[in-house]
Amino acid sequence: MDLRQRLQVQWEESAEDWIGQDQSVRTGMLDSWMLDALGAVSGRRIVDIGCGEGRFCRVLAGLGAEVTGVDLTQPLLHTGHARRAQPTLPTSQVTLRAWRTWTARASTWPFHT
Repeated sequence: MDLRQRLQVQWEESAEDWIGQDQSVRTGMLDSWMLDALGAVSGRRIVDIGCGEGRFCRVLAGLGAEVTGVDLTQPLLHTGHARRAQPTLPTSQVTLRAWRTWTARASTWPFHT
């Protein structure tokens, strides 16, 4: 089993625990740091590689970005699809994709144009 397959199995086994974790470290510290690093995102197209359940994708879309989230963990993507259907968020602003559908892989940092 190669590294990608091992990581996929590990994340699939721990997906429920990850989803249920307290998000305060990310929402309280990382979100503001990442948003500062990205600058204004309204109207921009952003790829979030390693998006998990798409929490940060939804944050970015709420600020007006068109976001594609990519992850290798199907349980996280399933949760992300369920959570993206928020009444205040147009579903066309967030697209979540499986890692294996992408041919180029670059980083865990969101890219924007």
